[in-house]
Amino acid sequence: MNGFDSSADSEREHDEFEELMAISDEEMLAMPRPPCPICGAQEEELVVPVIYGYVSPDDPLLSEAEQGHVVFGGCIPPPGRLPWWACRRCGAMIAKDGTSTDAVPGGMYGPEPYGMRPLPPDQTEGIDPDDPPDTP
Repeated sequence: MNGFDSSADSEREHDEFEELMAISDEEMLAMPRPPCPICGAQEEELVVPVIYGYVSPDDPLLSEAEQGHVVFGGCIPPPGRLPWWACRRCGAMIAKDGTSTDAVPGGMYGPEPYGMRPLPPDQTEGIDPDDPPDTP
């Protein structure tokens, strides 16, 4: 299954993408961010919004991406659950509800989305992405 069939899941995914696209970049940047469900990162500079759509060469978001404040998700939504957030610490892609999606960072467009910069080792030391944090 390619994720773009006519099932109820596909329709729900399309509706969620439409909802996300209706949010302005400024609103997305101001939204509260969930903690990463994989490594537990909660800092705003570690859990960043995934911005979808075309980015022009003079778009101010390019600077935000270069600084690691946003990640570009491309113009075509990935199959499956839509990532709204990306964790710069462990690379997790995070759904609207704060759970991990099965999306691969960068998907079919490359090894990582534009703006996903590896963090220095001192910020990732001791994190095992295969061992999720304890939740209350």
